[in-house]
Amino acid sequence: MSIKKHNIDPDNEKNDDDDDKGKNQNDDAEKCSLCTDESETKDKTNWLQCNACKEWYHTDCLSLSTSDVEKMLSYHCFKCVPKSGPTLYKRLSSRKKLKIDYVAFNQGEQSFVNQLHPHISKLLDFNATEDHPQINHRPYYTIDGEELTYEFSMKTALDKPVVVLQKDKTRIQNLSIPDNLSIDDICNYMGEDHPVEVMDCLTQESLKNWNLGLWKDYYQKFDENTDKIRNVISLEISHNLKLNEIIKRPEFVTDLDIIDKTWPTNNNLDDLDNSKNDSNELTDLSEFNVKRPKVSKYCLMSLKNSYTDFHIDFGGTSVFYNIVKGKKIFLMFPPTDENYRLYKEWSLKDDQNNIFFPDYIEEKKRIYHNHNHNHNHNLNYSNPGSGFKVILNEGDFMIIPSGWIHAVYTPEKSFIIGGNFLTLFNLDQEIKVEEIENLTKVPKKFQFPNFKMTLWLISYYYLDNINKILKLDEREKKMLFTLYDYLKNELQFIKNKSIPNRIKKISKENIPRKQSVRKTDPT
Repeated sequence: MSIKKHNIDPDNEKNDDDDDKGKNQNDDAEKCSLCTDESETKDKTNWLQCNACKEWYHTDCLSLSTSDVEKMLSYHCFKCVPKSGPTLYKRLSSRKKLKIDYVAFNQGEQSFVNQLHPHISKLLDFNATEDHPQINHRPYYTIDGEELTYEFSMKTALDKPVVVLQKDKTRIQNLSIPDNLSIDDICNYMGEDHPVEVMDCLTQESLKNWNLGLWKDYYQKFDENTDKIRNVISLEISHNLKLNEIIKRPEFVTDLDIIDKTWPTNNNLDDLDNSKNDSNELTDLSEFNVKRPKVSKYCLMSLKNSYTDFHIDFGGTSVFYNIVKGKKIFLMFPPTDENYRLYKEWSLKDDQNNIFFPDYIEEKKRIYHNHNHNHNHNLNYSNPGSGFKVILNEGDFMIIPSGWIHAVYTPEKSFIIGGNFLTLFNLDQEIKVEEIENLTKVPKKFQFPNFKMTLWLISYYYLDNINKILKLDEREKKMLFTLYDYLKNELQFIKNKSIPNRIKKISKENIPRKQSVRKTDPT
């Protein structure tokens, strides 16, 4: 849901669309589809966007006040209600959104230095319920390494996480991660002055002014009785030539990773490890001012009792996750529509940091059951999908499919190599997650880099390589239609004269343009 005020629009400027030149330059005069002759006297400065169809309306034409809009979590217009359900509302509070502040933590009182995140005990005590189909069967796949193939992903649609135990991992095709890889190696190859983002596990906030040298000293000398618990989960390492050489992603990942298909190999961009693609078949992106997203290889380093609260990996990316040293416990919830609805509500709550997401789900389940029992009919949403735990020990390997909601606990000091990848066959899920990120106001630095631009580049790739479409699985072919519809809607959005130019400008900038023909407008 988006709301904009036209009377603060600075964009009556030179780069407006040619087809806009003949219209009244006063944005207040722009009409929405609900405008009538009788509505001419109404206020036309405030606009509201439907989250489902993306159409914009004047709030006055909808007879909505500013306070009405502020209560909304996700607005659905009258045309979309039958398919997408009614508008969702959030619980309002006069308080600002709370950050975890367990008794003046930042002031350094010794008694709270080693305090654990309060959700850890709840995660450890969590028991899966038996009222969901995925729990009644195996909640995740446990397979031999040689079974982890492109064909496996097409057969299963990766509808559940995949675990390969250490004893079966050697047969994963092309996976190469040294068993003795350590923080010393990372520092040697990347340099101790390399900046690193460190997370305070109690507050779940990023800490500034850390580099690998400082982190190495902390990580190696950590004392659980005196030191605050910190965590590194976003150190991307694929740009380092030596690490990129000794760490190879499994063939399963490189076969699926759509970025490997849309970015060429050259000296300015990352190499495509294990890729079977002929670089001559790749779209020549040297004509575009676009940098390859650096998300393919991460080093994660966690101290004992580290905790990462519930989240969805950025852009709906899938994840490969290899435990070099240590142990991890995941609590995972499937990407059902109802779980997503609850996740959005939970993410936007004022006191979200103090609410254990499974508790929020259980609260909604009770409402669901009580309502159906008392009224003898179904609500317009389904029963939330139940969660389950996945325990990974040293040497184990896991694939987290697109869109799964999960929290992670570290029972012992751990060193992880993993990576994120976009897939074509999960494109609908990835688009859905990107919309959730925007709705829940996830900062851009925690989203997939240039996500919309990447979707355009995927379309360019298949337009340049029509023969590749014939080799796709049926599910992947179906996703090309999803991609077409998405990009078509983006173009319709840009051409919609009722939408302010400053808003359209953002979408236009996401369309890759050849530098040599920058004046050409693809719209």
